[in-house]
Parts: sequence; structure tokens; C-alpha cells
Amino acid sequence: MIKECKVLLRNQYVMVVEFEGKEIQFPSDHSDFDTVFVKYENGKYSITDKLEESKPVKIKPISRNKKKKVTEVELADDVTTEEQK
Repeated sequence: MIKECKVLLRNQYVMVVEFEGKEIQFPSDHSDFDTVFVKYENGKYSITDKLEESKPVKIKPISRNKKKKVTEVELADDVTTEEQK
């Protein structure tokens, strides 16, 4: 899960952010933004950018079965006449 978190403290060595009520410490990113994006996955926190979560999903093309063209002769064979009933 990726969340935008408020930076509580930043100096040349560390940065502390608030993630769901917890204070998480990271190495400083040496920027001056008030918020950062934090990714929590498998019990680990990491700094990321928002675009990572919205990567385009690869979709396989759907193979469509081509329908057999029906000829007039085949249509005529499918129709039953009154004599055949």
C-alpha cells in the first residue's frame, strides 16, 4: 500500500514521517517537500513516488473466433419445408 505521509522532521541525516499514526525514520532525501509517498509491503517501509502504484496493467489481446460464413446453400438446407414436416 502506498500513502502520502507528512514529514515531521528532516535534517541532513534522517527524515521522520507519520504513517498511519506511527513515526517511521528514513535516511534523509535532502529535499524540501512537506509530504512524501511511503510504500508499506511485506512488513517493510520504503520511500517511493506516487506513479509506482498506477503502472499500466498489461492486457492480453483477446483472440476472437472467426465465424464461418454461411452460404445460401447451407441456409436452404437448414430450412424445413412443409413436406418434410
